[in-house]
Amino acid sequence: MSDSYLAPPTTEPNSTWFHNLYKFITRSKTELLTASGSVKEKTEALELNHASVVIAATISNSLNHAGLFIVKNTSASGVVAHTCTLTAGTWDGTNTIATLNAPNEALCVYFDSSGNGTIIENIGAVALS
Repeated sequence: MSDSYLAPPTTEPNSTWFHNLYKFITRSKTELLTASGSVKEKTEALELNHASVVIAATISNSLNHAGLFIVKNTSASGVVAHTCTLTAGTWDGTNTIATLNAPNEALCVYFDSSGNGTIIENIGAVALS
């Protein structure tokens, strides 16, 4: 069996293969919100960061984030209650709102192909409602 399938089809710097590889390497699936707003589709990690202003993040549909998804309070200090609300889908079969009110609180969830969430880890005391 040949390993030629591992090699790029061409080494030209402008080739489609290199362009696609560059796009793959440089794309970011982490989103940082410092103010309330909608979460971009396909985001895999969401950081909520503001020490004194509440951030209300909204995810339109958990189907757009299938697979592992993490939301984390990355504020350096403060106890404001940042929220992440699912308009469609749930975090755990029931709850649609995750409230993170302390630095380094985080929620790791697996969204299946139907948008149903299963909590993998709740770090700190992320409240669900």
